[in-house]
Amino acid sequence: MQLSENDENMFIVSHQAIYSTGEFGSIEYFTKKMEDFIDSHPTSKIRAVFSGHDHVFSSFKKNNVFYFVNGSGGGPLDSVFEWGDRAWNSEEMSGPLPVLNANDMGYDYHLKSYQKYTRTEVSFEAQRIIYTIRDLSNNQMLNSFEQILE
Repeated sequence: MQLSENDENMFIVSHQAIYSTGEFGSIEYFTKKMEDFIDSHPTSKIRAVFSGHDHVFSSFKKNNVFYFVNGSGGGPLDSVFEWGDRAWNSEEMSGPLPVLNANDMGYDYHLKSYQKYTRTEVSFEAQRIIYTIRDLSNNQMLNSFEQILE
């Protein structure tokens, strides 16, 4: 992560994901507590939440805060689910997803998920933050997300 030139950008790092499309999904109690905390600070400088636990890459955005699951840096990837009660049924998913069970929280905020080994780069530019997602095997850019700073 590139260093910010000011102290107005805050990031939360957590092992457990607030929202996730991965094998373990969300934990309702933890998600509700974190949502309450972040939503109770609407003028705060919280820019993103980075987590792991599930071995996938998933991205979500709610109220100009990004939520990233970056658990695909090592170890075996979570399998592609073939069961009817999970949304993950391909190596890549885009946009809002259907809520099929209690572990599918935040799916209406879902942006993109990959069943690949990835890394997330964070760079700061004038009044915006760029999150770049790269495939670890070939350094190819898979996606980027822009956050306009308010």
